[in-house]
Amino acid sequence: MTWSRPARQTARKSLWSGRVPPATVRRTSLRVFGYAVTILEKSPKAGGSIEAGFPTGVLPAHVLDREIERLVELGITIKTNVEIGKDVTWTT
Repeated sequence: MTWSRPARQTARKSLWSGRVPPATVRRTSLRVFGYAVTILEKSPKAGGSIEAGFPTGVLPAHVLDREIERLVELGITIKTNVEIGKDVTWTT
């Protein structure tokens, strides 16, 4: 499946915390429909918490890196070193 940037941006926003691999399709879909999507990652590297959750060899690093590149190419913002409850609260 090929995804592309939205034709127009909406005023709607969506915020996700890292380490939710099944939600990647939802994140991408929201972006394609014009939502501003931001992913908060506790690790210093985008995808770090996902990578740590899989045994070595199950999810090759180059595959994860390419998926992260695709998210960024769509205009999804990824903020690293952000811990919910410490750096960001639900009221922020």
